[in-house]
Amino acid sequence: MNTKEFTLLIVDDNTSNIDLLFHSLNSEYNILVAKNGTTAIKLAQEKIPDLVLLDIAMPGIDGFEVLEKLKESAVTAGIPVIFVTGKANFEDRSKGYQMGAVDYITKPFELEEVKTRVMAQLQLNSFSRDRLLMNEVMRDLKILYWRYDHQKKVLSTCGSVEGCIGVAIEENDIFSDAYNSLIVAGDREKRERCMKHLMQAPYNYNIKYTLSGDEEVSLLEKGMISKTEPHISFGYILNTTEIF
Repeated sequence: MNTKEFTLLIVDDNTSNIDLLFHSLNSEYNILVAKNGTTAIKLAQEKIPDLVLLDIAMPGIDGFEVLEKLKESAVTAGIPVIFVTGKANFEDRSKGYQMGAVDYITKPFELEEVKTRVMAQLQLNSFSRDRLLMNEVMRDLKILYWRYDHQKKVLSTCGSVEGCIGVAIEENDIFSDAYNSLIVAGDREKRERCMKHLMQAPYNYNIKYTLSGDEEVSLLEKGMISKTEPHISFGYILNTTEIF
């Protein structure tokens, strides 16, 4: 994890606290500094830092109000905020978490503790953003998942053949003659040999083939054996026409 890719915003009206955090974190992260709530909100909206270290007790707009403003904006709502404050009572801590702070560090603090908590939240937030991005990608893919029980001769699927390939067939069965008839001749023979092997005994395979028709449809099919149940194979068919 390259920490220099991340930007932290330190918000505190006390110059000594800012200097302490800045010199501790500057070698690992890009640092922005704000000495009041108004500047903090403006910087967060303009620079969109990866994390905010936020004091509560500040003149004018305090830390709670800053957090509230950040959560109200779609641009800054997803930025994780860690309170770093002298307010150690339960009520303030509880309020901070209820408003959406991801962590709460009380002063005086150990610098190593701050570093550890910052790193933990950046890793969690990166994972969450990557997962959301992957979900977006998966929603756009035309893909059909399948599972085959070789003992019971039962095929189950997640998704539909039509949704994957854009062509309706009578049976929602990737092992049927109706499905095989859609594949161009040379590729069809290749896949039939592959399927014959699969029906005799589970095995791993990876094939590409094309569907016949007015518009060329390219597919990638991958099958794998279950490591815990060797009589089960599973896999997917991915429409790669618009991907490559």
